[in-house]
Order: sequence, then C-alpha cells, then structure tokens
Amino acid sequence: MAQAGIEAAEVVGVCTSICVMDTVGGLANRDYAITVPRRGVADFDPEAHRFALKRMEKLYGARIA
Repeated sequence: MAQAGIEAAEVVGVCTSICVMDTVGGLANRDYAITVPRRGVADFDPEAHRFALKRMEKLYGARIA
C-alpha cells in the first residue's frame, strides 16, 4: 500500500472483535488513517462488537463512522 501512495484505509468485515480489529491494529502500526463504518462490520457477540469498536477508536485512532 505504501508503494502505491495509499495513506488511508476503510475496513469492513465480519468478526469485528477478531479479523477487523486485528486488521485495524496492523494498519495503525503502519500509520495509516483508518475508517471503520459501523454498518460495515458485525460480530456474533454484541458485547465484543461494542468493545472492539471502542478499542479501535481509542487505542488505534480509527474513525468509527
């Protein structure tokens, strides 16, 4: 992504608390601007879903839209 000049990413998918959060963490560690659309993610565990959204916003600096 860096070689292509990409500076931001929008992450969507299923399982917010595993796949999505791990992807966001990896992007944050590489200094990408990250957006996670609320309507673009889901989880089988509603509590884990809410936790993951908060964590991605507070710890990784993702914009939850």
